[in-house]
Amino acid sequence: MFTLVVTNQKGCMGNDTVLANEIDSEINAEFLFSSQVFTNKSLMIIDITNPMPNQIEWIIPPQATKIIQDQDLIEIFLEQAGEYEISMITSRGDCRDIYFQNVLVIDKDLEGNPDEQDIENQLANIKEFSIFPSPSNGEFEVLV
Repeated sequence: MFTLVVTNQKGCMGNDTVLANEIDSEINAEFLFSSQVFTNKSLMIIDITNPMPNQIEWIIPPQATKIIQDQDLIEIFLEQAGEYEISMITSRGDCRDIYFQNVLVIDKDLEGNPDEQDIENQLANIKEFSIFPSPSNGEFEVLV
């Protein structure tokens, strides 16, 4: 705790105290999402900041439509092809960190792509999908 005493030229005094808190762990803002998505498909963005922040502010492009948002994730929808920046500001106590990545939105070429039934048939072959370890340091493995 610090105390500040100020005296002006006329001899008037004022004082105040300030409490300085030290946080042992450094905040490291980070999120995961697919680096490319097709137009008219939603994009899920998941916060993996460690240590867990007290507050998250998502900054999405003005062209994006927000579908859902909670403390740990945001889902958006982009109609136009292009490259867009997604940003996140995390806060833990008085500490803040900013993290951003770009996502590439591409037009879906319908010709030559499997139809919905083909995709459902392929997905039916997947019996288990696991990502580990959780939590991670940014490196993880996928078991299909």
